[in-house]
Amino acid sequence: MKNKILKVITIMVMALLLTACSGGNKPAESTDKTADETSDTKQSQDKSTDKEENVQNSYTIDQVTITAEHYSVEPYNDPNGEYTKQISIMFNIKNETDSAFGYIKSWEGRLPDGFKLESLTEAQDLDLIQVPSGDSIDDVAYLLADDSANLDEIIATYLFMDYNEDYWKDFGKIVSGEINEEEFKSKYGTPKELTFDLTPTN
Repeated sequence: MKNKILKVITIMVMALLLTACSGGNKPAESTDKTADETSDTKQSQDKSTDKEENVQNSYTIDQVTITAEHYSVEPYNDPNGEYTKQISIMFNIKNETDSAFGYIKSWEGRLPDGFKLESLTEAQDLDLIQVPSGDSIDDVAYLLADDSANLDEIIATYLFMDYNEDYWKDFGKIVSGEINEEEFKSKYGTPKELTFDLTPTN
């Protein structure tokens, strides 16, 4: 029970920390982005109504590639009756570095008109998950929506960084009060916000 309570607290702190980290970050660009595409990105102003020029389906950063193209929609039985649809985002992480790469399953999503979808993050999603050196992993992240949401297209975002074992040890120190948020950010930096334009599989 104690571990479950700690993980719930960790989820809450994690959500606040990642939200704060993402506030000042621009979406990262992949290594194969052309100069013309970068110029178009700077000219795109209305991100809630126009198709975003900086949206991609695959990014490579420091020899780690994350790819997400599709999602599926299934019925969802919400105990509170608020949400009726579960959105499963399929993604792949390929690690070509010399060491294991840590990631989290917490994604955010919205509709093209800017309507924000609810993230479904369970305690186990914040356990240490690693992609071994030279390997790749397929995984799934979940969002929630109600019947009114038009799910023909989703804009998903992922906060990219190496969530390794040391990261989680120090993150636990934030929860316990041993270090503060600024000390943590100074050591690990802030995540890069990656944006994906997804289409449904069903």
